[in-house]
Amino acid sequence: MTTGRSAQRTRIPATENRRRIVSGRSADEVHPEAVADAGLAFALLRHGPTAATGGRRNG
Repeated sequence: MTTGRSAQRTRIPATENRRRIVSGRSADEVHPEAVADAGLAFALLRHGPTAATGGRRNG
């Protein structure tokens, strides 16, 4: 995976977290989802797209 794609995978959860906060939710409300999103993002970096599908490839 290229550095640019790697940076994009970590930026997407940050953008989603910001959207949640701006919509009026508190950091405490957003935290569990943010942790789950970060875990998925890093699993994707480690293991590729099959991390999100439990080993199954889409398509």
